[in-house]
Amino acid sequence: MRLTRSNPIFGVNNKTYRIPFATEELFREQSFIGERAILGKIADVLGAYEDLGTVEELRSMKCELSKLKGGN
Repeated sequence: MRLTRSNPIFGVNNKTYRIPFATEELFREQSFIGERAILGKIADVLGAYEDLGTVEELRSMKCELSKLKGGN
């Protein structure tokens, strides 16, 4: 299940995204030692992706993998 949606902005090279407020399962706010935090599936998925590398690193790896598989 995809958690984000692309923003429909035309003429912009960099994509931006939004996360709909669907359910508390996906998103909830809580305070930890005076710091507000986002918890839930969205935070878990984003954290897992960030553990893999930066967006630029992942994009580069995807491109290299595509080349190895004979894609464009």
